[in-house]
Amino acid sequence: MGKNAIFVIVIAMRIAILVLHDVFDLGLAALLDAFQTANELAEMSELAVPRFETRVVGVRRAVRTSHGLRVPVHAVGRWRPDCAIVPAGSPILLCNPGTEPAIAHVVIRAGFTATMADGTVLGTPPWAQ
Repeated sequence: MGKNAIFVIVIAMRIAILVLHDVFDLGLAALLDAFQTANELAEMSELAVPRFETRVVGVRRAVRTSHGLRVPVHAVGRWRPDCAIVPAGSPILLCNPGTEPAIAHVVIRAGFTATMADGTVLGTPPWAQ
């Protein structure tokens, strides 16, 4: 039986990479390298396209990766990113303190299991099985 897939194109040039304590080293490195490589390739091909502006941000001044490496982070401050990305291996908790609806796009591996903050297991969405 076929599965539905929903694809969305998000135009995001200012990207906050939200780094949390015990971040997966490879997950962080892959994100940083991917955006740097994309910018370098765009420059080499002389394409007239905007470059990605990435900033490593966090809720602390510095965090440590799962292998103990220190990662300096910036506060978001007045900088307004188009989106935020959390590297692989970081459990996250989402909340919306505002009155406007929030949209979250989540990219997960097949077999992912969602768990509520209280420990209630929601299971694996059909499209991730």
